[in-house]
Amino acid sequence: MLAAMRAMKNIVVFPTRSNFIAFRSRAAFEDFLERGILIRKYADFLRVSVGTPEENDAFLNALVILSEAKDPPPTERAASLRRGSFAVSAAQDDAKEPRR
Repeated sequence: MLAAMRAMKNIVVFPTRSNFIAFRSRAAFEDFLERGILIRKYADFLRVSVGTPEENDAFLNALVILSEAKDPPPTERAASLRRGSFAVSAAQDDAKEPRR
């Protein structure tokens, strides 16, 4: 699932070592909810938990459709997020110490 998300256009995927993936995309939390896909919403990113193969496929299919249908996220903010300028709970950059 992580590799599929990283291969998509218009998606910013954060490093992870857990069973969830934090990301930014053109899609909004509400768009997933309307399709029956439950994810978590945070101030600057969304988070999805790895599920069954069927759940993962449904999420990825919705992500492709939704990320192409919405306006892109602000480039400057997305770039700063890729550089790891804020903590993403357990999805910390491997090279950095976890924030406490």
